[in-house]
Amino acid sequence: MGIIRECGGKMHMAERQWAEAATDFFEAFKNYDEAGNQRRIQCLKYLVLANMLMESEVNPFDGQEAKPYKNDPEILVMTNLIAAYQRNEILEFEKILKSNRRTIMDDPFIRNYIEDLLRNVRTQVLLKIIKPYTRIRIPFISKELNVPEKDVEELLVSLILDNRIHGHIDQVNRLLECGDRSKGMKKYTAIDKWNTQLRLPYMALGANVAFATFLHHNRDTGGLLMESRSRLNVSWSRHLLALPDRYHDPGSAIAGVLVIAEI
Repeated sequence: MGIIRECGGKMHMAERQWAEAATDFFEAFKNYDEAGNQRRIQCLKYLVLANMLMESEVNPFDGQEAKPYKNDPEILVMTNLIAAYQRNEILEFEKILKSNRRTIMDDPFIRNYIEDLLRNVRTQVLLKIIKPYTRIRIPFISKELNVPEKDVEELLVSLILDNRIHGHIDQVNRLLECGDRSKGMKKYTAIDKWNTQLRLPYMALGANVAFATFLHHNRDTGGLLMESRSRLNVSWSRHLLALPDRYHDPGSAIAGVLVIAEI
């Protein structure tokens, strides 16, 4: 039963369902523990990993099932890691990772999620750093997180899009301006609306050309459309001004298309 729950946990991890993975790893750990299987240590590591990824404030070693293994040499590293994680001590967290590569990084499964872990820690620290400010310099955040400014900017963009930060980035002055998201959103909405309006004439022209082709090959239909133009009260001149001279004849196929467009 332990192996089934462990595989289930790994499947949930691949789908980034951290909470479900933590539940499966915990059940796998209990089954292995009851059977006296040494695989329990590995599953306990995976449980700690899933717990950190789901940003849980609960320490898995506080439970009576895992507590006896808290000081196990292989588990001690994970104990220190989750302690640094919950305290948002990013430098200590990275130091533990670097100094215990064999215990942590040599496991391919754990190694796959180290970047996610680091991102989580950096996110928590970043949110804590910017909390008192309405404006804060990106180079300062970069120094505090010990990562390049480019990575800070990518993280900020992600958090803004996820609505975890309300604000916008001033790329000219290298600033994060908080609490002014509505202003930024209005600007981007206006630009998007302007862009849509600019595209409409080109979309209409494309439709007109398509209809013109249809009418050219279906002259009877075109003739019927032309007969109806007298009752449509369409101003031809404003449409035809934008067309080449050869289409300025109101009886042309393109002119008939413009009637359709006006309808």
